[in-house]
Formats: sequence, C-alpha cells, structure tokens
Amino acid sequence: MYTRASHDFLTITHLPALVAAEQVTTGDIIELGCGLGSTPMLNMLSRVKGRKVFSYESDAEWYAKFTHLQTKNHKIIKVDSFDEVPIAPCGMILIDHAPAERRQVEIASFKDIADVLVCHDSELEQYYSYDFAQFKYKYVYDVYPKTTHLVSNKIDIAWHFDGSPDRRPTCDCHGVADCPSYGQRGAYK
Repeated sequence: MYTRASHDFLTITHLPALVAAEQVTTGDIIELGCGLGSTPMLNMLSRVKGRKVFSYESDAEWYAKFTHLQTKNHKIIKVDSFDEVPIAPCGMILIDHAPAERRQVEIASFKDIADVLVCHDSELEQYYSYDFAQFKYKYVYDVYPKTTHLVSNKIDIAWHFDGSPDRRPTCDCHGVADCPSYGQRGAYK
C-alpha cells in the first residue's frame, strides 16, 4: 500500500551509505541536489565534525526549503545549471540531483578527484544513464528498494558493509590504494 510516509522513507534510503562514505573520507563534501534527509544529515556532520559541505540546488522552490541550514561550514548554493558547480577535489560527493541526464556528467567530472561518489537511485540505472565501468571500486547498497552505489577509484568502501575482516584495512588509511599496507593481509587484496 502506498502512503506518504512510505514515499518519504524512499527518499532517505541512501543515508547509511552517505554516513559510511563520510567516515572513510576527509576533505570537503559536495551535495548535488538538496534532500529531505541528506541535507540535514550533512548539516549535522558539518557541525559535529567541522567538515565543509557545499550543497547545490537548481530548483528555486526546493532551494528555499534548505536555506535555514546554512552555516559557516555548510553553504547552500542556488545554481541555474549544474555547469556552475566547481570541479574540485573533495572527500565525497552525493549525486542525487535533477535533471536526470546531468548525473552521469557529474559522475564523469568527479570520478578521479572525489575520494568516494555516492549515487542515489541507482536501481534506475537506465533512467539515469549511470555508467560505473570507469571505477575500480563499486559497492551497491541495496538493503531497500531504492539502491545507492558507492563508487571510487581511490577507496574500497565495501568492507564497511560486508563485515569481511580480511578486507578491512590494517592501518588508518581506510583502504586508499596508495597506502603502503595496501594488498597486505588485512588490507584490501
């Protein structure tokens, strides 16, 4: 049975993946498309952890719903087009914006400069034209009907979810491929 509550829940199914990505990255966080769950969650993380968050939104009415969350560390930015988003290195980026055809553009732009990309609604791979073939590491968070891909060319985040002790890093690198213990027992093989 469809209810408003079930619809609202489906908009926040990526939050566990988002928190996991925050835990294994450092640096700025970029959010493409403000959301009922993600924007307040990232705001809280910016306050607690002191990380800088840049949330970009192209819909003026939707943007207005989140401006009250703006702080010194969390910037809520209205853009006319996602072409205005600076392409710069970051710890993580959430890909969850409209229009749908833009998602793959940003995935390609950030694939080598973001440590982890969190791509919501990935069960709709054909609709969003997602192509994750260019990534070394891929994990599908599919606990709910709305799935989320975590992809990276730098960090294998899968151990956060599968609990496999032989994949967990032995150091504090969080699985970054250029770590000296990478490939050793207990570090990603």
